[in-house]
Amino acid sequence: MPLAHQHNDLEINMVLNGEVVYLHGGRMVSLAVGHMTLFWAAIPHLIVRQSPEARMAWMTLPLDWLWQCDCSSGLMTMLLSGQMVSDIQPENQDDSSFKRWHEYLSLSDMQWHHIAALEVEARLRRFFLANQSIAKKSRRKGQRLKDKSALDPVQQMADFLSSHYRQTISVEDVAEHVSLHPNYAMRLFRKHLNMTMIQYLTQQRIAEARRLLITTDMPILDVVYECGFGSTSQFYHAFESYVGQSPRAFRRQMDGVGQ
Repeated sequence: MPLAHQHNDLEINMVLNGEVVYLHGGRMVSLAVGHMTLFWAAIPHLIVRQSPEARMAWMTLPLDWLWQCDCSSGLMTMLLSGQMVSDIQPENQDDSSFKRWHEYLSLSDMQWHHIAALEVEARLRRFFLANQSIAKKSRRKGQRLKDKSALDPVQQMADFLSSHYRQTISVEDVAEHVSLHPNYAMRLFRKHLNMTMIQYLTQQRIAEARRLLITTDMPILDVVYECGFGSTSQFYHAFESYVGQSPRAFRRQMDGVGQ
């Protein structure tokens, strides 16, 4: 995963052994070994560190699985607000389940694909039932890393952008936040994330626009300014570039799966 990226899916990650650290929504999160972690991939994310022995499994699912699997409203809000939710009741067979689902989906007979989908749905339903209680907590799940590594100022810059995307932000504002010269701050950010601050900021704004279009009836013009875009033309261009369809078409599509 060389770039911070986003896509409009649910993503399930499971670290089988070793250490895996994500930069997700501007925050660094260490995934617990043996625990399935679910997040909405529209939030910019990137694996920034993994130990040599690290092994992990992951899958992506259409967003409508939140409705299909009866995700509680509290968990849905957490996921669509950009939180990573780790399973508090991991199942011993999860490792073998990922392998089995992969085998089923690699077969040409679509009946095996259907069986895999049914098994994944059952597992997600257990995940949502077991983890409803954590929706009452406001803190993010996962360990917030506090080491002062070379990536630390980048983490701080990404966190600042993620926390202030509704405002007008300049490179100088971000650089001042981490006490770096703007030119050096830009180079450092791009070196570690392979994207500019503006690209990262735009991804954050598009993720929030998707959330608002899915969860509210807010007029699109209000969504534009709620997400920090300076004009409707800028918003439409960015949205269609990242999502591949217009905001109205995206809302109609999500209204269809959420019924």
